Amino acid sequence: MELYDNNLQAPLVAEPSTSCALIDVAPDETTDDIPTFDARVAYEGSASNDRSFPAVQSSYALQRLWPDFDSLLGTDQTKDSLLFAHSQLLYRAMCEHWRYSREQLNKAEVS
Repeated sequence: MELYDNNLQAPLVAEPSTSCALIDVAPDETTDDIPTFDARVAYEGSASNDRSFPAVQSSYALQRLWPDFDSLLGTDQTKDSLLFAHSQLLYRAMCEHWRYSREQLNKAEVS
């Protein structure tokens, strides 16, 4: 409910596909920096991938609020960033379930 209330005051810094790409990686305990390559591709697209449809191009609201990935991420590219914090709060459980499901499918295919 706190996030819902915060969102009424100002938009939460998060976008589903970008957030999942950001947090659905193996945790690296040696650094506070967050891996952003997959999240950047999810948000802005990739010149090498013709089939991708970037999140920012699918929403006028995203284009107005955060026209590129750097503005979405902000100046803090660590685990303290709003993008990372909101992504964790909103999508962590779903991404953990996806990761667990993929692991179970991989185990079933091996055996």
